[in-house]
Amino acid sequence: MAADTNAIPELSVEGSPLVSLEHFNMNIGEKWNEDLQKFWFEILEAAPDSRAEEVSKRQSVSMLPLHWANFGLQQAHLPCQYSGHYENMPGMESWTNKQKIRGIVGLEWPAQSWAQLLGRLETAASRGSLSSTGGLKIVSQTDQMVQFVALYGNVFRITSVKETNYIGPKFPL
Repeated sequence: MAADTNAIPELSVEGSPLVSLEHFNMNIGEKWNEDLQKFWFEILEAAPDSRAEEVSKRQSVSMLPLHWANFGLQQAHLPCQYSGHYENMPGMESWTNKQKIRGIVGLEWPAQSWAQLLGRLETAASRGSLSSTGGLKIVSQTDQMVQFVALYGNVFRITSVKETNYIGPKFPL
């Protein structure tokens, strides 16, 4: 039987049905603040994407600041929105304008900088940093995984990997 040349290509991801998530969106409230800046760009060392400002300028509607946190080819879209934007929609009566993702935000982290990441997370947790966003609390940690709650109750799980095709924070493309 001939190979199907129209088949959708798949990446081999052992134990996971998720192939690739290019970006996710997390509404972070009305205003960007120092705690958000610290979490995404200092603790997690995401690279800011300079295209966010240009995209905002091209929109036909007025937008509040848009921040993109890049982790190689993956990206977190972090829009600010006015209160009241969703609250009047059916089914959205309990919306608080600060989004809690259903599930876990997962990242792989290069093993060579794992200890530095853990140090930044532990420092933020022990100092009570990020208070305007609910703080940061480490809930589980092993030699190769850390799980924590931050940013309005969102759960993050970061796994240390020695070899991967993943292009991570500040990796050259």
